[in-house]
Amino acid sequence: MLCHVTRPDSVVMEVQVDAKANGEDCLNKVCRKLGIIEADYFGLQFTGSKGENLWLNLRNRICQQMDNVTPCRLRLRVKFFVEPHLILQEQTRHLFFLHVKEDLHNGHLRMGSEQAEELSALLAQAEFGDYNQNTAQYWYSELCGEEPSAATINSIISRHKALEGSSQASVEYQALQLVSSMEHYGVEWHWARDANGQRMAIGVGPEGIAVCKDDFTLVNRISYPIIQIATQSGKSVYLTVTKDTSDSVVLLFKLISNRAASGLYRAITETHAFYRCDTVTNAVMMQYSRDFKGHLASLFLNENINVGKKDDQQDKDLDCGSCHMSRALQERLQKLREALLCMLCCEEEIDAAFCPCGHMVCCQTCANQLQLCPVCRADVEHVQHVYLPTCTSLLNLTLTDNSQLRSSNPAPIQRDSSSPHSCSPTEYEHKLCHT
Repeated sequence: MLCHVTRPDSVVMEVQVDAKANGEDCLNKVCRKLGIIEADYFGLQFTGSKGENLWLNLRNRICQQMDNVTPCRLRLRVKFFVEPHLILQEQTRHLFFLHVKEDLHNGHLRMGSEQAEELSALLAQAEFGDYNQNTAQYWYSELCGEEPSAATINSIISRHKALEGSSQASVEYQALQLVSSMEHYGVEWHWARDANGQRMAIGVGPEGIAVCKDDFTLVNRISYPIIQIATQSGKSVYLTVTKDTSDSVVLLFKLISNRAASGLYRAITETHAFYRCDTVTNAVMMQYSRDFKGHLASLFLNENINVGKKDDQQDKDLDCGSCHMSRALQERLQKLREALLCMLCCEEEIDAAFCPCGHMVCCQTCANQLQLCPVCRADVEHVQHVYLPTCTSLLNLTLTDNSQLRSSNPAPIQRDSSSPHSCSPTEYEHKLCHT
C-alpha cells in the first residue's frame, strides 16, 4: 500500500507499507525516514468525506479507515504538544515549530501586541535570516488581529536586528518558548454546533476544553476534573459536567458526521490521558531520559519505574514457564529485563556507548541517529559497539541466586492500580480518568 504523507513544511513523502498494516506501522516508517525518535508526540491525519480532519487510529488497519483509497493521503502532525525544553531532538523541535507556525497563520493562537512584536521578529529571523529591508516580512496582523502602526513596525525591525547572527534552531526554540506560554498552545480545534444550532469551536487542550465562538472568543472553559463522563452517540458528543452547586449538567455538541463526533470524543479522552494521567505522561517522558545507572539502582532499591509502551507484552513473556515463581520474583526479573532495553525504542537491547562521554543508554540503531547524548547532552564524536550480558543470561543467573526466594513462596504482591505496570498508555485511550 502506497501512502503519501505530507509533512508540516508541505513536503510530500512516499511510504510503502503492507496492505494489512496498521497506522502505527506507517507512522514509525515516517519517523524513521525523518530520523525522529520521539514519535509519541506525533500522529497521522486525513480528511474525511465531509472535509473533517480525522486522526488515523494507530492500532487499526489503515485500509479499514481510509476507504481503500490509493494512494492514502495523510498528514504528519503534532498530536501532543509539550514544553520545548522537554524535546530532545532538534528535528522534533523543528516540526513542532512548523506546526505552531501554521496555527499562527490560521489565527488559532492570538496574543497581545508586545508578544506579537517579539514573535514577528523571531519568525522573520527563522525564515529570512538576518535583517534585510528588501526581504524581511512580518506577520504582526495575523498574530494579534490588527494592523501594525509605524511605531510597531520600527519596534519589530529593532527586535529583528537584535537577533543578528542567531541560528535558525536557536530562534525556533525561542519562538516555541514564547508560544508555549500562550493560552491555546497545544489545543486541537473541532467545529460543532450547540443544542441551539449555534456554530462554535471546541478546543481540546492539556488543561481542559475551551468552548469558543466562530472568532475564537471564549464562551466557556471546562477543566478535566469537573467532567464526570464523556459519551458519543451518532453525530453528537455529550459531556456530563459538575457545576459549583454539585449538580450536574449535560453539554451537547453536534458535529458534521459520525466520524467527526468520534474524533472529538477520542481527542477528549486521549488528550486527558496523555497530559493528566501520571502513568501515561511519565511513561512517555521517561522513555527518553532514563539512564542505565538509574535502572541498576532500581533493581536493588526496589524503586517503581515507568516503562512506557512495552509493559503488556513483557508481562506476557514473564508469565510463561515457571508457574511456581513468586510474583515478587517476576517483578524483579521484569526490572532486570528493562535495565537492558534501549531507552529510546524500548525494543532492542543496549549495545552502544557514546564517545567521549561513555553513556550507554540505547541500541546502535538509535545511537547512530543522535548527535547529542540524551543523558548529558554532550556532542557524540562516534558510537562504540559494546557487549553487555544478554537478558537471558542475567535472568538465568537471577533464577539461580533466588532459588530460596522461590521456595519460600511469599504472598502475592498486589499491584497498585496507578502503577504503570498495571496499564499501558494505549489502554487509556478511551478511558476518562479523574485526577
